[in-house]
Amino acid sequence: MYEIIRNLIITPYISLLAIIVTWGVLHILLVKCFKLKDVFWARLEYFWIIVGILGLLSIVDENRKQVQINKLKIVNYRIENESESLFNFTKNEIHCIKYIRSDWLPKEEFEKRQAHSDFICNWVKEVSRIVEKSIKNGYIRIEKLPKLKFLDKEKEFSFKEIMRRVNLINSNIGERDVLRKDIGNTSWRDFKYTFGILLLILAFSIRLTLVSKKVNTLKKTKQ
Repeated sequence: MYEIIRNLIITPYISLLAIIVTWGVLHILLVKCFKLKDVFWARLEYFWIIVGILGLLSIVDENRKQVQINKLKIVNYRIENESESLFNFTKNEIHCIKYIRSDWLPKEEFEKRQAHSDFICNWVKEVSRIVEKSIKNGYIRIEKLPKLKFLDKEKEFSFKEIMRRVNLINSNIGERDVLRKDIGNTSWRDFKYTFGILLLILAFSIRLTLVSKKVNTLKKTKQ
């Protein structure tokens, strides 16, 4: 039974055959066998439109899910590339400058600058370990970053660039998690897609039955 339904929804000529067979059955039952009132045929016009709309909406919803699946692939690609890029950035030697003292620079000023550079260097190394952990654990959110405790840290190139990239990665991870949750139930998705196609087959069959009924009526009128 599953194989029949699967072939029905993925094979064009089998779907066409299903419409013709269903049309034939409905034609025999509704046109040939039963003498139905005109009000029934009028109401059937509404019925096939409603059935067709329900089938169309089911398929449109599944197309939306497919768009989300494709979007998830893009978001995952961005997360992976941005995370790897951030990790490589934290390994750059520009964060760990070793000054060489010149004769004109006082010792206290030299030590102050070197201490500042070392502080930035150590902070970046801690961030690097956290980013590496995120990558190894399947690109989880980058959280609990060490605090950089000094004034005007927002002016530091390393701090600004790392925080910009971290925020971007976490934003994409948040979007990824929402997409995963929305498209997670694949069994219900497959049911709706199958149900939508079956409804469309039924809608077309009913419509063809209505047309054949009108044709028969015209033939009888001319006779």
